[in-house]
Amino acid sequence: MSRTKTRFSPQSLLLSLSGLPACKRLLVGFSGGADSTALLLALHQLQLQLTADLAAVHFNHGLQANAEDWLRHCQHFCQQRNIPLQVQQLWVQHNAGSSPEAAAREARYRAIAQLLERDDIFLTAHQADDQAETLFLNLMRGSGSQGLAGIPPLRVYAKGWVARPLLNVRREELEHYLNAENVGWITDTSNQDQSMDRNYLRATVFPSLEQRWPGLVRRLNQTSRHLRDQSAALRLLLAQSPEYLSPDGITLPLPAFSKAALVLQAEIIRNWVHERSAAPPPRARLQEFLQQLQDLRADSQAELRWGRWLIKHHAGQLWMHELPLPAPCPLTAWESNARLNLGGPHGNLMLNGAATDSFRQLRVSYRTMLTKDPFISRSDKKKIKENMRLSRIPDWLRDTVPLLVLENKLCAIGDWWLARDFQQLLLAAKLEYQWQPEHLLLMKVQSLCHNSAVDPEGPLV
Repeated sequence: MSRTKTRFSPQSLLLSLSGLPACKRLLVGFSGGADSTALLLALHQLQLQLTADLAAVHFNHGLQANAEDWLRHCQHFCQQRNIPLQVQQLWVQHNAGSSPEAAAREARYRAIAQLLERDDIFLTAHQADDQAETLFLNLMRGSGSQGLAGIPPLRVYAKGWVARPLLNVRREELEHYLNAENVGWITDTSNQDQSMDRNYLRATVFPSLEQRWPGLVRRLNQTSRHLRDQSAALRLLLAQSPEYLSPDGITLPLPAFSKAALVLQAEIIRNWVHERSAAPPPRARLQEFLQQLQDLRADSQAELRWGRWLIKHHAGQLWMHELPLPAPCPLTAWESNARLNLGGPHGNLMLNGAATDSFRQLRVSYRTMLTKDPFISRSDKKKIKENMRLSRIPDWLRDTVPLLVLENKLCAIGDWWLARDFQQLLLAAKLEYQWQPEHLLLMKVQSLCHNSAVDPEGPLV
């Protein structure tokens, strides 16, 4: 171990935590390794000075033969200190071209998104050595400034935040603190496997570079901070030009964007992606997409796919959302219940008021299925097509919209187009029909259509 002045302590951590947003809960990712053990122990020692509840989260990936031993170690540690522990069993599946470690990381963050409630902060134990390694690995991959900025100390995620309060602390400082407290930790033997890039960097490359350039980790962390500051400055400048920003996180209007220089367009996209907490798209794919947008037609299908994300052009706007797409609306009958749960992203259909027998034969369908239904009239099929076109619903999302059918006659598209006969039935029964989607993307579709609703007695009849 190299000589270094030990700075880490519960009080130094408290100073780092002071820069975080006020929160109700602090959830700590706890693997049992030295870094997360030091973080959780110091937080436990600070509990009387914290205004938030403290809990630990252990992710059991099942990738290691001794995963159950690690789980028992974490349970014992938390039981001894009366720290609540949540155990998340993860199913990790990686595809060709992705590593098991990357797949495990994605699985963890999907689970974190489910765990976070409003005003929660999830703390990870990434420290200064991790930051330096990340910058170096991203440099070897040819990453841009965002990748070289490394691990962000704080970012909005799902309903709360993810924070890394140890980024200015060296690994050896954390181990020194644990030794002083006489607290043990798990050592992952897979860290000795130098076929993995990070382990090779840690065991072979960095020690050699450190001999030539002492203070290597500090220098690399300084570079990351400079690049984060530059990225933050660019985001502030973009915030002063609202025409370059997505008003809802999902769509970006093209008029101002298309007039910007290509290099600025690329930064606008990267900033938008950053705001959605997504990994940046590969530079080559982004440049190809921007070139497609240069020769844009109204019916253009220009799109950018990377990882679990999609950006696609539709009707003068760019749409960005995660993949896979929401499934088509379920096919189901709607009995006389006032509420029908469609499940998943599609949410609920509501008849607000007293249900009547008039609606016992209602059924729910979606565009593709209904336009192939031989019992649905050509006029009703035209109404579906024209309504969705005039409402500017992207074609790849049209099957997610619930369609209501009563006695083989179309009576509702979403909750913005209602056939006259259906309106009269609702009025007579003193009912109000409403769709309540759960998925943000479908909420956007609904909002878009409410703003461009088509008169049922207008051009569609």
